[in-house]
Amino acid sequence: MPAVATIASKVPHLSPNDSVSEIIRVMAKTRTQQLPVVASGNLVGIVSARDVLRAVAREELRKTASDIMTGNIHTIDAGESASVVAARLVDEAIGCLPVLRAGKLVGLLTSADLLAHLAREQGGAKSAAAKKPRLPASTKPAKRKPRK
Repeated sequence: MPAVATIASKVPHLSPNDSVSEIIRVMAKTRTQQLPVVASGNLVGIVSARDVLRAVAREELRKTASDIMTGNIHTIDAGESASVVAARLVDEAIGCLPVLRAGKLVGLLTSADLLAHLAREQGGAKSAAAKKPRLPASTKPAKRKPRK
């Protein structure tokens, strides 16, 4: 399997001082549920959609990324294989891992990224997504006769 740096998504990062409102805007614009928080070029945490929803539910919209982020996060080296990442995601019950090269953030690998990669590797990503599931003939709904 290839190194995770080739699979990881390049996502924007947040500043520790970004407001909850700004985080919501970035997540909505990029359709991303996790965003890394970077200060002085170093990864300091990650903000998830759940962190944002918790702040909204508590009416804490004036909080910043550093207030709601998870610090001390799990990371993975850019040279690791996809199978190692899959094991880490499962063993640590997490949805994503920031990917680092020489201690610097190069991307974010989500479980969705990994599944898409595995589907492509097996040759079925585009064809499986484009096809509707087919029902066996015995379970297809009967055609309705027109009313008279």
